[in-house]
Amino acid sequence: MPDAHIVALMRENGVRTIWTRDRDFRRFRDIQIRDPFK
Repeated sequence: MPDAHIVALMRENGVRTIWTRDRDFRRFRDIQIRDPFK
């Protein structure tokens, strides 16, 4: 699933944080990225 689709679903459902090691999500400035291994 493309990152933009995931972020669109997150926004629709009021989710602002994603737990991932995928750095591509940094381009979406309104989404907080958390590293699950830190």
